[in-house]
Amino acid sequence: MPASPDVSLNMVDRVSVGDILTRTSDIFPNNVAMVDSNRTLTYRAFEDQANQAANALLSLGLKPGKR
Repeated sequence: MPASPDVSLNMVDRVSVGDILTRTSDIFPNNVAMVDSNRTLTYRAFEDQANQAANALLSLGLKPGKR
């Protein structure tokens, strides 16, 4: 059995949901990310909408890293 890679918690702590979404969107842009009763979103469309929401929050004065 191969040895497990050593992954520290510090490395995991530095990965954001946005990072994961961007990476997934880059690899699988046309795969379905979400489905609700009214529409289906691909990973690319989901990332685009997430970026629009993030930019709106930034324009209201929210700073990255703040809660």
